[in-house]
Amino acid sequence: MIKTTKWSPDTCGCSISYQWDSEVPEAERVHTPVESVKCEFHKNHPDVKSHFGAIEEENGRKNVAIAEILENAPSIVEEVEDADGRKQKTFKSGKEPKWHFDENRNIVFDLDHLKPAEKAATKSALFRKHGARAKAQ
Repeated sequence: MIKTTKWSPDTCGCSISYQWDSEVPEAERVHTPVESVKCEFHKNHPDVKSHFGAIEEENGRKNVAIAEILENAPSIVEEVEDADGRKQKTFKSGKEPKWHFDENRNIVFDLDHLKPAEKAATKSALFRKHGARAKAQ
């Protein structure tokens, strides 16, 4: 059965409607963008497919960068157990890193609250994964 989902990422003001087949296993599903609303940063994408690709890349880059911070900054991280009994790392209350995109859509994290060694390790991990596309200050 073909379903339509509307997605609004937390990385910009865009929204995308995409279709997918609920009878296809999750690992094999293809999301086909069908309609979009563009924010100021993404207004020049010529079609819904390139628009979807751009915001999907930015959101994925942000998620991977946050995972790097969770791995490299134990002083601001705690483990919690989900409803299925699995342990997950999460940020301690009030310790979530602040981030924004610069004018070139590079993600920039404010890591001033980290210990010096954690900040250095996080900066190094972000650079290895993303080069200049993810920065920490």
